[in-house]
Amino acid sequence: MQALAQAQFLFETPDSRNVGNMHIEAILAHTAGGGEALRASRWQEVPQEVRIAAAGLAGLALAAGAGELIDLSPQERHQLHVHAQTLIEQLQQLVRATKVPPVASLHH
Repeated sequence: MQALAQAQFLFETPDSRNVGNMHIEAILAHTAGGGEALRASRWQEVPQEVRIAAAGLAGLALAAGAGELIDLSPQERHQLHVHAQTLIEQLQQLVRATKVPPVASLHH
């Protein structure tokens, strides 16, 4: 049994650990309160500067982005969610628009 555990460890990769983490997150999401704890954890993983900017773009007080997720009302969370989704779409469009085409002379 110990040899099997050692063999599994030898084949463990960062990707397989990420898959394991996703399974743990899924389990937490299904336990009592686990979903909210997971969302709060994800909120804290976002740099505070990004949260503050997103709050400002959503028309919320900048302090809303600096605070804890639990401090936001459901209406503020929804407002932030909608504006973040819109911002993601707009940034994706900006990325497509600003992509520099390959220059033929650089490839020769």
